[in-house]
Amino acid sequence: MKHPDTNFSASDSVEMNPELQIQTESRISMSRKVCVLVCMGVILLLGSVGVGAYYLGTQKISIDQDKTVITSPSEKPIQVLPTKSPEIDGTIGWKTFNIQELGLSFKLPQFFSEQDSPYGNETSGEKGKQFCMYYLASNQVSFLIQKAFAGGGACSPTDFGLGTTSMDYEAGRGGGFGDLQGYLLEDGKYYAKMVMGRKIEIPTHLVKEITNQNGVKILRIIGANDPPSVQSSMVSFPTLGTPGEGRIGALLNIDTNSTYSGVTIEMRLDEKLTPELFDAILSTFSLKQPGSAGY
Repeated sequence: MKHPDTNFSASDSVEMNPELQIQTESRISMSRKVCVLVCMGVILLLGSVGVGAYYLGTQKISIDQDKTVITSPSEKPIQVLPTKSPEIDGTIGWKTFNIQELGLSFKLPQFFSEQDSPYGNETSGEKGKQFCMYYLASNQVSFLIQKAFAGGGACSPTDFGLGTTSMDYEAGRGGGFGDLQGYLLEDGKYYAKMVMGRKIEIPTHLVKEITNQNGVKILRIIGANDPPSVQSSMVSFPTLGTPGEGRIGALLNIDTNSTYSGVTIEMRLDEKLTPELFDAILSTFSLKQPGSAGY
């Protein structure tokens, strides 16, 4: 015999348990609320990330707005530095010299004074010509200049100067830095051009090729001496291709000149005449085209 209380269907169970039905509906409602809250949280998080990315992007644009970048589809970005403002140019007020024989111009600080001719002296060798021009710092004297300009040796300025020899120059004397006629770059090595078509390699650690603000290429050279030896009677001489220890120099090619193929630039170093000053002077050199003013 079946028990009368155990004979019922699923529908009968729901109708007989209203509390269970209420609990089930409550749980479904709670799950929906949790889903809504989670979705809202995700939306807020994504919005915060977007705002942060926009802020960082605007800040980078603000930082980089003074830089010009040139890009192409196949090349990496190239930064173009802004042109130096005239207000911060340290050569403003310097004296300008136009050297007609060499077809170039440059500037010097006011405290330099020219020795003899402000445009240099040209003297004759056994063949060809020699060109020298010297400038002294304001606290120096110039009583030795006449002998040097008379052709007594290679151009050798006391404080600052230029010098060179013509491509056909010959003289019965020893050579020096002031006789050099520009420079060559061959197989990654730099050579100073000497008289009679010869060349001498300059130690790599002493040279640096630069291009100044006027587009002129210049080989900057730190002066050095060779170690003394028995052959040199224990006297230390300048390393070939350099102006010697305690001095700084440079070589500049003059491709448009039919007489002089290049020129040397040389300066003594001390507390006032510094490598930084020399670099500032090099930045002012410019080459003149044949037929232009000052050539």
